[in-house]
Amino acid sequence: MNVTDLLGQLARSVPSQPAIIDDAGRLSFLEFEVLVARYAARLARAGVEPGQLIGLSLSTSRTSFAMMLAIARMGAVSVPMAPERPAESRHAECVQFGVHAILAEDRSAAIDGTRFIGFDTGWSTGDDLLHAGYSRPGRWPWRLHISSGTTGRRLKGVLDSHQGVIYGAVVQGALGLSPAGQRFLVGLPLTVGSAIRPTLRSLLSGAAIIVPKARTPEDISRAIIEHRATDALLDQFTVQRLIARLPSGRGGLPSLARLVVGGFVVPPELLAQIADRIAPDVVTTYGATETGLVALAQRDDLERMPGAAGRIAPGVAVEIVDDADRPLPHGEVGIVRVRSAGCADRYVRDPELSARIFRDGWVYPGDYGRYGADGYLYLESRVDDVIKVGGNLIHLAHIDRLLAAAPGVREAASFAFTEADARTAIHAAVVPDTDAPQVPDPAALIAQCREKLGPLSAPRSITVVGALARNDNGKVMRHELLRRWKSGELK
Repeated sequence: MNVTDLLGQLARSVPSQPAIIDDAGRLSFLEFEVLVARYAARLARAGVEPGQLIGLSLSTSRTSFAMMLAIARMGAVSVPMAPERPAESRHAECVQFGVHAILAEDRSAAIDGTRFIGFDTGWSTGDDLLHAGYSRPGRWPWRLHISSGTTGRRLKGVLDSHQGVIYGAVVQGALGLSPAGQRFLVGLPLTVGSAIRPTLRSLLSGAAIIVPKARTPEDISRAIIEHRATDALLDQFTVQRLIARLPSGRGGLPSLARLVVGGFVVPPELLAQIADRIAPDVVTTYGATETGLVALAQRDDLERMPGAAGRIAPGVAVEIVDDADRPLPHGEVGIVRVRSAGCADRYVRDPELSARIFRDGWVYPGDYGRYGADGYLYLESRVDDVIKVGGNLIHLAHIDRLLAAAPGVREAASFAFTEADARTAIHAAVVPDTDAPQVPDPAALIAQCREKLGPLSAPRSITVVGALARNDNGKVMRHELLRRWKSGELK
């Protein structure tokens, strides 16, 4: 089955119901289906064939979202190629993953050695329509997600299958996260998997997708109010900025019933602020590019089990294992591995890394975690964020959480640096809380880390900064902090 077959079903069953809402207006499910069908017909005329990788470099979210689905309808695979990114980065991705063509409005987005397909407004008109979606058995892909994680190291390409998206939409509905009349605001760029997957799952469940003009707190607030959003998908940074500008008592966003966040643990203080100022319910999700949705927790879960990643999603198996892949009992910290119909089975054109991450039907997403006595999954840190200092393993995430919980600190991130004497030292950057009466004292924070975590885990220095470097998923990039440290910007 093709993912766009579900869009066609919605166009027939609820043709006038809104599908896309943005500054350009509204598109009903029927209108959106027709737009996708027109784009698919033009792609066919341009020679796009099943299995080809098509780099998508369009400027507007509505057009890009519709074209993404049109490429899927053709049986081809869309690849995010944001036009504002450096040409050398896009060229490297085309070469590494074998991109067949670049589809863009402006020829300046063209890549040497890769076919160029020009898009213009004429694609949105005409009588040529392609409603039938290409389909074949098995895990036929529709999207290539490209990631370097938070480490900035080698690029990884993960193929998302039609089967995985359809399965995810069914799971989301079974969990009660796609109620009738849902209006889902997406506050992340529609080029990243952490936004595309939940957005498409909601759309294919019948929700109206709201795309704000920009991802600033002001534009997001305006879009929620103007379009009466019921649900919003935001990252940690945007959530904290919204809290800083919204009044207490939820007077600012009365329509919003649920906030969906992913990629970080919501501490009790932040949970209370969200409930007071943004939305009465909170859903945190845990997953990876390689796995899709793995676990989730709602507000009552988070209040009863602070720090939990949540309960395992239906149809997903998670084990905690040791270095020899032997399952560990509840309570012991080990390596997380995942298995489900939504998991990928390899990295594109990287057999070496694939052999390490995809083994015996399991995916190893690179996290340390444990099961609590309550049966919930708890995450300790990323495998890449565990370092050895003086023969001891140090979890950088533990340092981050302690610093972020200190008075006057809004967020924090630590990173490791090899000193001239070849010893590993820990440094950290903290962002002050704008509502705090004074800027955090680095010396006092270091002393607190020494007291709570021990001298080996205490940062050697702490720098107060205005903001932390983040990727498109809103996650802190430790490698960028390290680069700034080495260049002297953080000293």
